[in-house]
Amino acid sequence: DELGYKNVDAILENLLLSDKRPNIALVYAETSITSADFSSGLGASSIKIDFSEFRINFANPQSVVEFCSSLNQEEYDAIAFIRGGGSGIEQLDNLEILEAICNLKVPVISAVGHVNEKIFFKNIVDKVIPTPNALGVYFRNLVEEVSEKQSKSKAVLVKQVEAQFKEQLELAKKQ
Repeated sequence: DELGYKNVDAILENLLLSDKRPNIALVYAETSITSADFSSGLGASSIKIDFSEFRINFANPQSVVEFCSSLNQEEYDAIAFIRGGGSGIEQLDNLEILEAICNLKVPVISAVGHVNEKIFFKNIVDKVIPTPNALGVYFRNLVEEVSEKQSKSKAVLVKQVEAQFKEQLELAKKQ
């Protein structure tokens, strides 16, 4: 786990392709009601991904910094910060919070604010998803795409084995 930019899509896709369940920390603002929005986009992806939910006070920089530090001690494959938009969102641009986010060892996803809200926080994370609902949809689509790739690769493998088997049968008949 290195500091710096991390390719969230590739990391999660590789885990899913190797039949490992990604472990995702979902960090909600303490009083946020966005968990329902996230869940409505999720579909059946929780069959393949483990989600752990946390609630912290985004307006208290010290609690966010301490929480980020504790997350670095855990075994998560990605961390998603989730909050609706509007008043108070600029709290995430606190320098201590930004530094704590930069010091996280695993990929960070932002599903914070409304699409048109500009906060610096979104510039330092590894992936920006416009809304909490879109984050759920992102995970659902990721699981569906990987499942499709796996079934296509299995179908190709079966055809290759069948072709080899036919070849061996014909060779045996000739002998």
